Amino acid sequence: IASSVVTAIAAQELPGRSVAATATSELFLPEELAAARDLTTTFGIEHVEVPVEHLAIAGVAENSPDRCYHCKLALFGQLQEIQRLMGLRWLADGANTDDATDYRPGSRATAELGVRSPLAEAGIGKSIVRAIARSLGLPDADRPAMACYASRFPYGTRIDSQGLARVRRGERVLIELGFDQVRLRDHGPIARLEVNPAALDRLVAARGPVVAALTDLGYLYVCADLAGYRQGSLNAVLAQDQ
Repeated sequence: IASSVVTAIAAQELPGRSVAATATSELFLPEELAAARDLTTTFGIEHVEVPVEHLAIAGVAENSPDRCYHCKLALFGQLQEIQRLMGLRWLADGANTDDATDYRPGSRATAELGVRSPLAEAGIGKSIVRAIARSLGLPDADRPAMACYASRFPYGTRIDSQGLARVRRGERVLIELGFDQVRLRDHGPIARLEVNPAALDRLVAARGPVVAALTDLGYLYVCADLAGYRQGSLNAVLAQDQ
């Protein structure tokens, strides 16, 4: 949502002088690319789609705690080359002030590469981002938080195409059952499911089809996390190790 806000404002304030870029990768949700295409068409901003082979990057595939650093370094390194070729002055992202409260090693990469974060620089957090999105008429203003599929695997668990596909299919099962905020944390033979706390009763009620679908995908155990969805839940192990 934050990147959509930055894109929409750039299209309005810098018509013909700004370009939107979207990375395409196995790690990213296809809905994000579709939403980016719709947004850039609506606001009339040039759109570049940038394929990134994340699983070919050792620090990403090995899923180290600084995975996001390696991911952002590769992505924005490619975007910098596009920036140079197109003669653009600045490279910007959608980071906002609330991002500073979470563990985000990717911010180190963007700082090293000189990427600007106009929302954070203006002191804007997530709640204001959503308010701006609504005022701009963005269709995804109230969309649940999204994160790349790598965030579904505990640090140290190698990420591969098969694992990503399994998680994608597993989360799709829950989405098709009507759950809007979903995370399937892949702990090898265990699928740990996070949904909004208010939806936990509904998840338990749907346990029959959920368990059947996920065991068909190869999980031996299907568990509901009683704490419910929370951003970056797999980062808890990092705090424990400190």
